[in-house]
Amino acid sequence: MKTTNLFMAMATLTLAACSENEVIDVNPDAHPAIGLDVYTGVQTKGAETTTNTIKGSDAGFGMLAYKTDGDWSSKKTGAKPEFMYNEHATWTSGSWSYTNAPLFWPTNTDKITFFAYAPYESAPDAGTNKKIILSAKTKTGAPEITFEVKTTNDWKDMVDLVVDGRTEIQNQTSTATGTGTAGTVKFKFSHILTKVADIKVKPSDDLGSNTKLYVTGLKLAPGSSVLYSKAIYKFENGEWAATTTSPTYFTTVQDFTPFLNKTSQNNWGYTTSSVDASNNGTAASLFTSGEALYFIPVDNATGTSNKGDLKLKISYDLVTKVDDNHNMTSSVTDKEVELPAGTFKKGTAHTYTLTIKMNTIKIDVEDSWTDWTAGSGGDIDVEN
Repeated sequence: MKTTNLFMAMATLTLAACSENEVIDVNPDAHPAIGLDVYTGVQTKGAETTTNTIKGSDAGFGMLAYKTDGDWSSKKTGAKPEFMYNEHATWTSGSWSYTNAPLFWPTNTDKITFFAYAPYESAPDAGTNKKIILSAKTKTGAPEITFEVKTTNDWKDMVDLVVDGRTEIQNQTSTATGTGTAGTVKFKFSHILTKVADIKVKPSDDLGSNTKLYVTGLKLAPGSSVLYSKAIYKFENGEWAATTTSPTYFTTVQDFTPFLNKTSQNNWGYTTSSVDASNNGTAASLFTSGEALYFIPVDNATGTSNKGDLKLKISYDLVTKVDDNHNMTSSVTDKEVELPAGTFKKGTAHTYTLTIKMNTIKIDVEDSWTDWTAGSGGDIDVEN
């Protein structure tokens, strides 16, 4: 298995707020207004969430903010996200703005603690759009996200959920250390799902010019009580947990075949839509470039406990030329492949390369041949 750690993305937001006692003439440097600016990347349709994607139409990200009269650690048990609740940050006319702008920093000693997530969910009580449900505005303490894996549109509408709940954006004031310019809060989003970046296939042997390997299907077989289909992400500790005492798991085989980058073939009468994996030198990608599968991680940063807790099932055709218009096809359906232990980790991108073992027909010739058998002979008279 090849694993690649995902880069965390950063977003800079200029945030400011004031107490209820507003002053008409204030020094803008002392009480800066809230503005937003995202300066680096964090990418949906089975695609990664980045700064570019959240800048898109009807995209953006959501913010929650708690105002406390002391440090978050001592006040969080009674704190509610009343200062900001699912505040929608959007990229408009070349800059960042948000729903209730402008807000201002407190003029007293109050502090603000921030949390953020992307992509933005416009129905946070139902998760209608992105399958993201926020804990209620009345909930005290750090927020939670109830998230369900979105499998519609042949898996191409999957959501890559990213969040920021770091201690660095707690207890903020307009002059807080590390906030950059006056009134600026820097959000640094992290990927909290697990990513199947690609699945690649290659034959174990050079197939030559008269044989082709075509992948026709791919499925995931989850073991019992292994892979959540719905779970709760807790900002308090940065971990996933079951939604209820009866957790929601994927319990049946999941068919990724419609997600594959299949194309129509035309070789020796073979026309089945499939992925050509015939090149022994380079493994063929089954996924379309830029698309991936996203799941709730197994046991957070640990991944699966045992080899085979998750299995892939691959189907393929081995096609041999008879003549230009005819072939012999050998089909394999749902060949099981056990994924290794420690896979499907939180914040990790996994790429699996499957090598199809070929039962190659080979020939050999014995150097020692069978001796000639002596035949009958004798004299033969030739008559005149």
